[in-house]
Amino acid sequence: QIVKSLVFASNGEPFLALTSGANQADTARLAGFFGAAEVARRATPKKAREATGVAI
Repeated sequence: QIVKSLVFASNGEPFLALTSGANQADTARLAGFFGAAEVARRATPKKAREATGVAI
């Protein structure tokens, strides 16, 4: 089984979402967990590296 580690940003804050390899992340639902008014977006490579220390 495969787990994907996806870096998103919502309200200007990065967060990591783990999903199974066969599934997609629901960006509206993810944003809802943080009380964000906007949909979560994939973090830029620069933002992801700053947040995790790992290049994507």
